[in-house]
Amino acid sequence: LYDLGKDKVVFNDWESLWDACIDYFGSDCKIDGFGDWSPMLDELDPFRDGRAAERVGTYLKWLLDGFKADQSRETVLADAAQKYTETWGSDKITAVNC
Repeated sequence: LYDLGKDKVVFNDWESLWDACIDYFGSDCKIDGFGDWSPMLDELDPFRDGRAAERVGTYLKWLLDGFKADQSRETVLADAAQKYTETWGSDKITAVNC
């Protein structure tokens, strides 16, 4: 996000963000690129279809259903990931290894 601009999109503290918002909304001279994530939207949300809440809600339902069925954490997570892949595609999966 820092590539989009420090003090335009990324702020290091609430005070600097608040000050920038006051300046932006109170001035005729707008800050070019202020709050503009559009260069990264495809990377952050590859779908861009307005259905993110549906996907998140469905995924959470799959998790809850698995836990209600008394399955192990590993099984629940693996099953939900598999269902997500089958429904929305493996190209939308990002692995996070902790």
